[in-house]
Amino acid sequence: MKKLIYLFFAFSIFLFSCQEDKDVNKDPYQYETLEHFYTQASVLKVEIAYEPNAEPYVSGGFGSSVNFDFTQNNLTALFAQRSRPIQVLIDKQLNQMTQIPSQNKTSFTSADIRDLSDDYQVEQSTEDQAVVFLVFLDGYYSLNGQNQNTVLGVSAGSHAVAIFKPVLEAITGGGVLGSNPKYQVEQATIVHEVAHAIGLVNAGVDMHVAHQDAAHGKHCSNTDCVMYWTNEGPSGASGLFGGASVNEIVFGQECIDDITNYLN
Repeated sequence: MKKLIYLFFAFSIFLFSCQEDKDVNKDPYQYETLEHFYTQASVLKVEIAYEPNAEPYVSGGFGSSVNFDFTQNNLTALFAQRSRPIQVLIDKQLNQMTQIPSQNKTSFTSADIRDLSDDYQVEQSTEDQAVVFLVFLDGYYSLNGQNQNTVLGVSAGSHAVAIFKPVLEAITGGGVLGSNPKYQVEQATIVHEVAHAIGLVNAGVDMHVAHQDAAHGKHCSNTDCVMYWTNEGPSGASGLFGGASVNEIVFGQECIDDITNYLN
């Protein structure tokens, strides 16, 4: 089974909450360690799949721009100061993504998500390319037999990441992110999740300077960084989208410095 490192991201307080999956197998395959990625790979690919009725928002959240440009621009900015370039590739339109069959269920365990990655991930990590599999599901995260109706996203112990669309759809219009905040919140979720997957904060990538908010897990102490724990929710994200532009970089310098200096 494909492994990188475990983490997960979920919106917290009111609509969302953040939890950790303790029961995971973290034994990596040869090309799926962070050390290999940062020393050998030249490409990070974010491969996207979705269930029927759980399609990601590909447009409409940032004016006329393609929504996933936001994720690509932010991940690219993380790597921009490294001595060896890392190119970010990401599925941006539905016709580039994989529609998986309806799973005919309303809840998904971490094991279920890992199984979906095994069954439907098209590209695999290689010597030159690391792959993060992101699947949008028409259901809820199940933990200890209970549906977590406030959990938006989770990483299932590897680079298999899931987003639970019914939770995101519960976000109403208005608020700090404009008339359709869920479009932008979805992109912030993806950025946050993938950043965890590639080692932030202190989740496999060493900190250049101390900035982990240990009281809230693998998060950043910089309140203006997308990796700050309250920026996982709509109210806390107001400072992240001042211009509501796909070109806006929402990582703090501390996180950028971590990626810049790790095994570089």
